[in-house]
Amino acid sequence: MARKKTEWPAAVERKFERLAKKGRSAQDIARELTADGVAGASAATVGRRLRELFGDRRAGKSSSLEPPIPPPAVPSAPGLVSEDGAPANIPTDPDELAQAPIEELRWWLDSVKDAYAKAEADGNVAAQASLAGRARDFLAAIQKHAPPPPVDPNSALDIRLAAQKGRALFFETLENIIENRGAL
Repeated sequence: MARKKTEWPAAVERKFERLAKKGRSAQDIARELTADGVAGASAATVGRRLRELFGDRRAGKSSSLEPPIPPPAVPSAPGLVSEDGAPANIPTDPDELAQAPIEELRWWLDSVKDAYAKAEADGNVAAQASLAGRARDFLAAIQKHAPPPPVDPNSALDIRLAAQKGRALFFETLENIIENRGAL
């Protein structure tokens, strides 16, 4: 019986393909996807998905002297890449960023980081500045998606006043008990 294909959300698929195209190993990809909370991201599953994506490169290696097939390059056509080197489909509108799911925001942030590294290697300072601004926007949008920090119940004024009243009542009761015990 054939194994059922593991289905991942679109953002996870894009991250998997991006990591695979960088040449990362199945264990590295599985570790990173598991850290992101992706269910079913074992090294065996990732290895199977890599073979589906690139084909089984191990077959015929021993009999062939041909070098392994490199992973497909990320397209860099003018319509697919903006002037600063980031993918052109990354939104810049704050309203779009606020409505985007956090997985997509993280994927876009990773794309901007990759473009920044390329601009840094090329020495393109203008692109670096533009990409740093985009990264800041993505980080702010991701931070807005984060849950608020838990509220400390002891920091509320009414709780502190109730604690003071409780302590005062405790000591008053204790003093009454001590005074009445001596009267016996």
